[in-house]
Amino acid sequence: MQPVRSKPLIVAVIVVSAAIIVVAQLGHSGAWALRTRQIAGFSAFGLNVVIAVLGCWTRQRVAWVAYLVVSVAVMVLISAATPLSGLRILLSVVADWLWQG
Repeated sequence: MQPVRSKPLIVAVIVVSAAIIVVAQLGHSGAWALRTRQIAGFSAFGLNVVIAVLGCWTRQRVAWVAYLVVSVAVMVLISAATPLSGLRILLSVVADWLWQG
């Protein structure tokens, strides 16, 4: 079995994160139903976990395990499918808090 490289996995994480952010924006505009967004969110979280587990077969095993732990924590704490989408949510909250001021 060939070793897994981190670069394609990082690209996959970015693609999944971007897709779930787009789905969230479509949901806020009313284009998608709540059930559809829930399915998309849990699917994105599942893909994110699979990517992190695949990362455990790379040389950066410790970093991917840490990413998996952060992914689960973000899902449990703020219900974000990926850490990048969670970061987007947190930045939106902070920006709103600063504007309200």
